[in-house]
Amino acid sequence: MKTAMQELNEWFKESHPLITTGDMVKKIAEMLEKEKKQIEGAWESGINNCGEFNTPSIATGKQYYAETFITN
Repeated sequence: MKTAMQELNEWFKESHPLITTGDMVKKIAEMLEKEKKQIEGAWESGINNCGEFNTPSIATGKQYYAETFITN
């Protein structure tokens, strides 16, 4: 699965293959990192609020993001 920002990044690279620097490229990279942190934080917040049901097979938000959204 890909996040919306990952899809936007791929679309931009395919639509503008010669652009590798500039404000848009930097902004997309910043937003990808921000989205990643938000997803990790949301996952951890959800796990922390589960109380007695807190028995996740995925230990951290980073692990959740990596297993769910990082694609090759």
